[in-house]
Amino acid sequence: MKRTADALVLTFLTAGLIAAKLTILNVPAYWDEMRWAGESFRLAEWPLVAVFPGFRPAQAFAGHPPGIHLLLAVAAKVAGSTMQTAHLVAIAFGAIGLCFTYLLGARIFDRWTGAVAALLLFCCPMYFAQSGMFLADVPVAALSTGCVYFVLMRRTRAYLACAIAMVLVKETAAAIVLAMLAYDMFVAEHERSARLRAAGRHLVPLLVLGIFVMWQKIVTGSWWLIYDEPFETSSFSTTLGTIARQGWAIATCVFVEQWRWLMSVPLAMLLLADPGARRRRELWLLGLIALCGSVPYAFAGNFFLPRYLMPILPLFFVATAWAVRRLIQSLGPRTLVAAGLLSVMVWSLAARPFSGTAELNMRYLDVVRVHQAMASAIERDFASARVLTVWPHLPELGIPQLGYVRAPISVADAKEGVDLDRALANADLVWVTVVPSTRDMIPLRDRVVGAGWRVVRTFSAAPVVSELFAPPR
Repeated sequence: MKRTADALVLTFLTAGLIAAKLTILNVPAYWDEMRWAGESFRLAEWPLVAVFPGFRPAQAFAGHPPGIHLLLAVAAKVAGSTMQTAHLVAIAFGAIGLCFTYLLGARIFDRWTGAVAALLLFCCPMYFAQSGMFLADVPVAALSTGCVYFVLMRRTRAYLACAIAMVLVKETAAAIVLAMLAYDMFVAEHERSARLRAAGRHLVPLLVLGIFVMWQKIVTGSWWLIYDEPFETSSFSTTLGTIARQGWAIATCVFVEQWRWLMSVPLAMLLLADPGARRRRELWLLGLIALCGSVPYAFAGNFFLPRYLMPILPLFFVATAWAVRRLIQSLGPRTLVAAGLLSVMVWSLAARPFSGTAELNMRYLDVVRVHQAMASAIERDFASARVLTVWPHLPELGIPQLGYVRAPISVADAKEGVDLDRALANADLVWVTVVPSTRDMIPLRDRVVGAGWRVVRTFSAAPVVSELFAPPR
């Protein structure tokens, strides 16, 4: 009976996310998604052995482990190199994350806690938006939650499969393995021999990742972060001021933003008032993962995005749901409180304030629609033109698989260091979008306006404005 109930909940969560995300299947790639999906589509055109360093260009996958690229490449060989395929892979990982969140909450506490935690994660604007985008963060979040579940269930083989897959999706997932290693060595109730076996279990995925990065270093000369252009090492500033600001930003992102402060309140109340709650060993594991998964980014300077903290969210919602469960014993009142929290999350998901690149909620679709409208206008009205622009418009016009154009448009890159006067002399059009902007976008627009170029097309969805310039008459 209990297994039937679990199966029904898991089916509901999976079907609910798939139904909610069907509308984004045909949406073109957005921002960093273009890099991850574009590299995977390239891999689909090569023999799959090219997934290994030494059998492909050194900068392929930017030096990241190739697990998620390999998965999409295999899917693309079967279903085609389209963003529909990429989005389906992303949605699948989003559903896996919801299911593991439920199973984890039910395993540590009870099914009510698991169900509420999974629903809170479902309605979380950042998780909901990212669950349709082909990036590494939701897969790592899903697999890390699975790793915690399998560790607590003492299912070693399943844990190893999950942990190895996780570190081969993104190298930063090694921090999560280290957190679980620390838990088994210093927190969990194990005899000495069991502690050593647990340590060996966690060393396996770390060894797999170590072999990959060592091999990459041997054949490419770099451990990781291999780009076509020199990487900005200044991004890794570690001054005390930077660390303090970054630490505050990380704490705010996890515990405050998108109305998560409402969930932090009952958790803080419980931990302060109930010594028994503080002694729960499972909570120490969740805390270790949150610590190991976030603190390293305090030393990363500008090299940090909120979505990097995605693996912490399922665990945060499990702890929050349990806090409500523990503070309010009666089923009716605590269900009303949980419903209130879910209502706030749904409202937050619908309110969708625009900030940054808008990738933390569904407002990113506004940007995609504006870019898509301009790309379609260029393809329709200026198909033979040479367009001067910068990233992200370069791949939008140059790579049809990303979903913006049917055939490649001739483009020229106006990145920093390019002689803009010469580039403008050789260009027929200039495309700029200053919100959200990249480093080279505003200087390009300023130069074009200063040279007297005229706007021939404009598409907008406030605050996004995209402009196409033609030479002066």
